[in-house]
Amino acid sequence: MAKQSMVSFVVAMAVAASAMAAERELIIHRFQGETATITLGSEFPGAEGSYARHRDSDDAAWHGRLNYNLSKGAYVAVVLPELLPEGCRVVTFQLRCSVPNTRIHLKTTDDSKQEHIRRQVVKDAGVWTTLSFEIEKFASAWHGPEDDKRIHWPVRALQIGVERNEQSPIGSVDLADLRVLTGASVAQMPSLRMRCEATRFGALFYPDEVPALRCQLESRLAGDAGRYRLSVAVKDWQGREVLRRDSVEAIGAGETREMHFTPAELGDAFGAFAAVLTLTNDADPKDRLELTSWFGRLSSANPPPCSWLGTGIHGSHGWAHGDLRFIDIFNAVGIGVVREEFHWAGVEKKRGEYVVSQRIEDFVNRLNERGVRLNLLLSYGNPIYDNPLDPAAYAAWAAFMAGHFRGRVNSFEIWNEPANFAFRKHYGGQRYGEAPWIGKFVELSLAAGAAIREVQPEAIIAVCAEDYWPTLKQMIEEGIGPAGNVLSIHPYCHGQPRPEREMFLKDNGKELRALSRKHGGPERVIITEVGWATYEGNMEYLAIAGGYPRSSYVHQAQYIIRMYLSSRVAGADYALQYDFKNDGPNRSYTEHNFGLVHEDYTPKPSITAIAFLTRLLGQAECVGDLADDPQRFRLYQFDADGTPVVAAYSIEGSMDMVLPKAAFRRLRVFDIQGNDLPVKRQDGDLAITLTETPVYIRGLDVNKLARKLAMELESSAAGKEVILGDGVVVTPSLVNQSGRVLRRARCRWTLRDVVADKELTAGAQDYKLPKRIKDGEAFTLPAIVLPLADQQWRAYRDRRLRLSVSIEATGITTTRSIEFTPREPLYATVGNIVLHDGRPAIPLNIYCRGVVPLRPRISASAPGFALATTGAEPPELPPGEWTTLWLRADDAAGGVSAVLPAATSVEVVIALASGWQHRATHTAYLGVIPRLAAAPALAGDWSQWQPALPVLQDKGDGQRRLIALDGFSFAGDADLQATARLGWHERGLYIAVMVRDDHFFQPYSNSDALWNGDSVQLGLSAAGARRFVELVVAKIGDNAQCVVTDAAGTGLKAAAIAVSCVAAGEGRWLYELCVPWQALATLKAAPGADLRLSLLVNDNDGQGRKGWVELHSGIGFSKDVTRHGLYSLGQ
Repeated sequence: MAKQSMVSFVVAMAVAASAMAAERELIIHRFQGETATITLGSEFPGAEGSYARHRDSDDAAWHGRLNYNLSKGAYVAVVLPELLPEGCRVVTFQLRCSVPNTRIHLKTTDDSKQEHIRRQVVKDAGVWTTLSFEIEKFASAWHGPEDDKRIHWPVRALQIGVERNEQSPIGSVDLADLRVLTGASVAQMPSLRMRCEATRFGALFYPDEVPALRCQLESRLAGDAGRYRLSVAVKDWQGREVLRRDSVEAIGAGETREMHFTPAELGDAFGAFAAVLTLTNDADPKDRLELTSWFGRLSSANPPPCSWLGTGIHGSHGWAHGDLRFIDIFNAVGIGVVREEFHWAGVEKKRGEYVVSQRIEDFVNRLNERGVRLNLLLSYGNPIYDNPLDPAAYAAWAAFMAGHFRGRVNSFEIWNEPANFAFRKHYGGQRYGEAPWIGKFVELSLAAGAAIREVQPEAIIAVCAEDYWPTLKQMIEEGIGPAGNVLSIHPYCHGQPRPEREMFLKDNGKELRALSRKHGGPERVIITEVGWATYEGNMEYLAIAGGYPRSSYVHQAQYIIRMYLSSRVAGADYALQYDFKNDGPNRSYTEHNFGLVHEDYTPKPSITAIAFLTRLLGQAECVGDLADDPQRFRLYQFDADGTPVVAAYSIEGSMDMVLPKAAFRRLRVFDIQGNDLPVKRQDGDLAITLTETPVYIRGLDVNKLARKLAMELESSAAGKEVILGDGVVVTPSLVNQSGRVLRRARCRWTLRDVVADKELTAGAQDYKLPKRIKDGEAFTLPAIVLPLADQQWRAYRDRRLRLSVSIEATGITTTRSIEFTPREPLYATVGNIVLHDGRPAIPLNIYCRGVVPLRPRISASAPGFALATTGAEPPELPPGEWTTLWLRADDAAGGVSAVLPAATSVEVVIALASGWQHRATHTAYLGVIPRLAAAPALAGDWSQWQPALPVLQDKGDGQRRLIALDGFSFAGDADLQATARLGWHERGLYIAVMVRDDHFFQPYSNSDALWNGDSVQLGLSAAGARRFVELVVAKIGDNAQCVVTDAAGTGLKAAAIAVSCVAAGEGRWLYELCVPWQALATLKAAPGADLRLSLLVNDNDGQGRKGWVELHSGIGFSKDVTRHGLYSLGQ
């Protein structure tokens, strides 16, 4: 037995020795200029610091220097975006402290965003010291979403920080030679590192230049003498390989190579190119590294700045640290307008004292020198005032800025997206509708606009800066004008990518301008934000950000160009894309990837597409749209110094067409990068397949294209919901622009299911016109009527349908189409079993979608309940409103103290004279909240909640819904499940939620972002209230945090709400809270009182907000108190 044990010991030692021998010590950061950022510990405000590379003398080696002033705050640190896989054991680095007894920490952030903190004290000052930290073990100090006491590999960031020393709070720490001891394989952690940069900042090259990249190999092995093989493949903007050089040459560590790509090698093509570089270790082919570096070829010299397009920027793009080279890129591309925000709090740090930094001055001056116009965004609040949104103080600052920059800046934008930034949070209310914050924002906008005009009467003042149509509409209706201003809009594409389907661009601004004109507001429009994010893998933040569509490099380029073109045709003064440069390196995070250029300023295809657009059309006159069916395609005509140019594309999908060639002109077709495309002819004309990517065409007979029948389809159904039981009436209204006299016309129409691409019905009719229609005359044809009364149309409810109408006369055909969605005329839900007029009852809620009152036949029944009627005639249901009817309990059911069923089935039949009918079985759940004899202790004991009302546990109609956002799905009940219980007491409403979740993730410390992670949201109101209190509860570390996101005018504070959140077993978390009756100020807490409630449990597994499970709705997709469930207080 002892001999066997000895053998086992020897084997174990051999295995351990082998493992140790396989470990490598890699240098992962030299602090000589590699990517690093500084953090000032924002969770403990007040710290000051800086980080830069430093050397003691001209001939000394570079190292990093972290300067700090911790008279306030807790720490200053440098953050390194290093990826360390499992197998990394020990991190070491050298440092030199300026003061003795300096407290140093190493913080690692793992894959779950959990932070592990390790600390040491450096006693000696002025000498280089080596510190060593074990990182494979769970640290005693940690913070983050997980609660399982383990490290979730890989580590994604390292932070080296200095913490406050009361005796010596000011000093510096020098850093060098960061290493890791790792057993990870070379496939997981290559021993190579490569830097690649263009020989020109911005990597944009002119036609007569040879693009070049400079590559430097850096080995992470100390003293490495190995040789490495460098290969390259170059791909064009659409991902097509145009050049490959395999095994170019062997290079050694520390060596630099320049790689040149001649125009001939690149096929003399223009646009953006991706050079995919592969580095392989000759001694170990598994030890390899791949890197992609982008560069661009421009089709000609710099154009004049284009006055009608531009981009948005941030200080981090360069100017805030004194780097203005990015303006060279603006000039190379032709960008003529930029939008940048200057913060009120950064200029006015003492009341009435305004100081503009030299960095701002230099930035504004350089823009002026280069002919680039600045849209100056006057942003956000100032904490030095009791009300950080004080209108008078903001107006005074705005006036100062207008005066200070007179002669250099004449365009000022008041605030940015006030619903998202400060106003809604500060003043409360819904996104629109019951939204008192909108009135406050209008007040501030009018005050600031008037103040600016006093100083700069000729200034352009932009108002609204809004991305949501109902909110924008309400701002205009509440008088945010006046007419001398300009409307600023953000037509982001929420849920679909195509710019032509968003506000303003969908109808060339007709609806927006008409609304503003009606309320005495401006009709000039600028687009100051709209963008598309490139991505790799699953997109984080997708749904949180409002449903931004996924977008590749090609998609981003085509949609940005379409946005610029359509905004030009719609008459916008200018349009600005958001934003110029990527704001971070995470390819799966939306907000990091909106840029026209990457973090290193290398181009994306979108910026080279802009460069060709400004060269071709930047100074051209916009004539209009020649397309006869703009719902399907666009033919935008421009006049470039007398040469017609047509920008053509399909709105969605592709379509073939033949376009007339002009006599004596050469046909040329360009892609959006400026490359000639093959020209296909049919009988001498251009045969082309239009796709969603625009092309530019020279040599078309635009006069012949303009000779057409101009047609509009007049219908209230266009782009709207229509009601089954009504009819769709479409009247073709035309203007004869054919150059001929018309006597006859033929009308053909088809109705298709757009998603299924299926024809539903069609028709045709010949007409003899009542008179001769001369050129330039208008006429109409009889209406096309589609009755939607037949029950067969129910199969197409909620479907997107397209009616295409073609009119042919004298050989000329024009086509127009409208889209609409059939909806049920009435929508019915059944509420909870509650107490109504002192007796058990079930509400039957019916919503009338039509535009006229309806009087349907209604029958509804449930065991022990009958529909209460007020007469022989069925009730009239007003349009656009909910009507509640009641199923009352029979006399035997009793009153407040009655024993009621946990659930019951309700049979509902609703019928209209048109033949439409709704027949369904709904489930009504018990909604009487019991009075608790004793207040729960909120101590994590689920068993004490047994007397409370159970909810959220059944998948019933109107009770529980599991919502997965775009790109996500749920794998079953283990993925997300919740049960809740409700009770009431004199102290308040008590709520417990037991959540089952296979992956807890709540990394957010910002109170505004808690709902993005695992959390519980609650909406409460007294029955009949138009607003509701909304709050969020989340587990942050070992503590529960509650945030009141909307107090609905009650004055409720989070401190008044008792909350608890604890782990309740594997994969289970118990949230408990007591909401005081202050939240329901108009409700008298007594048996029979009614309230409305909605509950939502959010899920995030670390890849973005995945979805939620909800009790009722009215929180997740929209804030709507009418969708909350009705409850009664019981005995």
